[in-house]
Amino acid sequence: MKKIYFVFGFFFFSLTTFAEEPQDFSRFEKQVKFSVSGIITPKVVKFETKEYFGNQTILLDEKGNLLPHKWVRSYEKTKKQNVMVSKVSSSFEGQGRNLIDGNFSTKLAFHPEKDLKKKIVLKFKEQTDVSGIIVHVDDGIIAPQKVSVRGLFKNNEWVNIVSNISFSHRIPFPTVSLTGLEISYKTPHFLRLTEIEILGQKEIEKKDELIFFAEENKNYTLLSNSHFGQKNYYSKEQQPLHTDTKTPVFTLPFSQKNPKFNPDFDGDGINDSEDLCPKFIDPENMDKDKNGRGDFCEDPDLDNIYSNKDNCPFKYNPDQLDSDQDSIGDVCDDKEGRWTENQDYLLWIVFTISAGFLGFLVFRSFKK
Repeated sequence: MKKIYFVFGFFFFSLTTFAEEPQDFSRFEKQVKFSVSGIITPKVVKFETKEYFGNQTILLDEKGNLLPHKWVRSYEKTKKQNVMVSKVSSSFEGQGRNLIDGNFSTKLAFHPEKDLKKKIVLKFKEQTDVSGIIVHVDDGIIAPQKVSVRGLFKNNEWVNIVSNISFSHRIPFPTVSLTGLEISYKTPHFLRLTEIEILGQKEIEKKDELIFFAEENKNYTLLSNSHFGQKNYYSKEQQPLHTDTKTPVFTLPFSQKNPKFNPDFDGDGINDSEDLCPKFIDPENMDKDKNGRGDFCEDPDLDNIYSNKDNCPFKYNPDQLDSDQDSIGDVCDDKEGRWTENQDYLLWIVFTISAGFLGFLVFRSFKK
């Protein structure tokens, strides 16, 4: 009987120990729900879309299983030589031309420590009618807080077109004839862009294609726009995804907000876009030096002690020495050594004087 209990207990322990943890897709911001009909038998299908879904996407069936899928992307762009990137603020990865090459796999990253506002200046080789922009932010990146757009007119004057609005990938505006554009993003976080599209020019029809093995009348969910902290999930290859002229073609619906999307990675009540320390629980969100980065998670003096616990946040002092115990480190305490700040010595002086005075009173009482 004990053996039966042992075997049953081991079996139950194995189930609880080795059971797969639930899949968490809460850091995907967009989703598309759709179904397939009219194919009769299971087969490879194409879904065309003009919407860009980023490099990391997940496709789920009705039971939540991950399905193999692939994208065929078109990068055609008109008037490739009409625009050039003339200036980029504080870039440290990639080149400006990567933003206008029509290739979403080439990227440009801005230095996270230098500028609170990241700027891109575009110059047109001729007067160009512009009715908006589309800027693609790379996967896993916190979206900027604010965006502004200025236009350069033929009289060489910069004019505000959009000022300090909430971030959006697509920014339309009334058509204007320009010789240049300046796009600036306000964000204290790391920012990496993949492509900029100029609206208003004659455009070539372009459609990305989602390809996967589908079944009739089955429902599917496509998840995209992953934010940092989203775990990568990989499906097992089950069917070859070869297409030909007979492959059924459908249109993918436009994406919606993922209802399970979690905009607050660290759970401190402040959404990532506004959180100055998005990976650390810091409900105060303090920025005493007003540099756009949270005190809790920055170390300006590079002594491996965050500012919120550093008694000299702007002077290197890994030993954190504080001789007079006034919570100001010795290397930046201009009052160091004053007897009024040496609290331990002050207490001993007061104690000694008090004890002497008390002894004097006792001596006088005995003398009487």
